[in-house]
Amino acid sequence: MNLEFKLQAWTIAINSLKMAWRNKKVFFNTISLPSLLLVLCYALVLEYAKNSGFPVIIIIMGTLGIGLSWLIIICHRLVLVSGFNVYKELDFRMAVRSINLLVMIFQVFLVMWIIEAVVMIFILYILHSYFESNEIKDIIYWIKSFSQALSVYALGRLSLVFPAIAVDKKASLKWSWIITHVCYSWSISTIFLRYD
Repeated sequence: MNLEFKLQAWTIAINSLKMAWRNKKVFFNTISLPSLLLVLCYALVLEYAKNSGFPVIIIIMGTLGIGLSWLIIICHRLVLVSGFNVYKELDFRMAVRSINLLVMIFQVFLVMWIIEAVVMIFILYILHSYFESNEIKDIIYWIKSFSQALSVYALGRLSLVFPAIAVDKKASLKWSWIITHVCYSWSISTIFLRYD
């Protein structure tokens, strides 16, 4: 079962790359204007962040977020939905998908931040009882790197929610965590078996 799931994952990844390469002109034409608008919004934020009020920055950042999620959905649908036409699919459902994706991105990064913060605080609390403050400062980089590695692992396990939202599948963080368990456990066991 594990091997079968992994082969399906590799097939999806390879076919996605092949499809993107074969239709590179369509991809370029599709993402060029939204990408330009995103870069423009980002430049406006950098230029006027200090001079503008907080509400203006929130509006610009919200527009940037919705534009980014729209672009992510378009790219996913180009690969995953057969016969997807960007110009015929500009409807209310795309806006709903974009907002759902934006909310899910916020949830995933909140989980990552919580994991990183809890791991750092826990390790520092344990080490504080055994070492002096000066000694802990020397290893803080490694503690931070370890906590970031765990949060990136969580990102990998939760990232299936993004394509699921793009293709209108009901998905949650719990669903993504469960469905990626087989793939990750197979990959990790393969690495250990290969290098034993």
